[in-house]
Amino acid sequence: MGSEFPRVSVKVHPTSRRPDVRIGPENEGDMTSFKAVATATLIALAAIGATSGPAAADTIETIDCRVDRNRAERTICASQHLQILDAKITEVYADAMKSRRVSSHMKEDLRRSQYAFLSRRDACGADYICLNEVMTLRLGRIRNHD
Repeated sequence: MGSEFPRVSVKVHPTSRRPDVRIGPENEGDMTSFKAVATATLIALAAIGATSGPAAADTIETIDCRVDRNRAERTICASQHLQILDAKITEVYADAMKSRRVSSHMKEDLRRSQYAFLSRRDACGADYICLNEVMTLRLGRIRNHD
């Protein structure tokens, strides 16, 4: 299941704020695959929208789909939508943790709530609807700094 989607990394140029999408090394020649192109395009579009703020993360990495992990992560790897949502959560969380406007106390709360979120996410297993709900809720909470 993990070989269906490539590992995607989006690096954001610090001054131009333009995303540079990279497909994992083993998939560099596989860009003719519709799924690989679609995944890269959707994540790049999400990155473009995500990088409009001043505190965008330098690197956004989705789950490494080459590694056989738990059922929740395999389900995320099988869904372009969940991969994009995962990348967005990672980016917004990193922004909040880097922000000077967020107090150290609030950052510690965010860190603790991130661990709780990961446990809730993993408890969803292969349930797409559960994963979508838990991940969407987490994204909203991070945006509001819990």
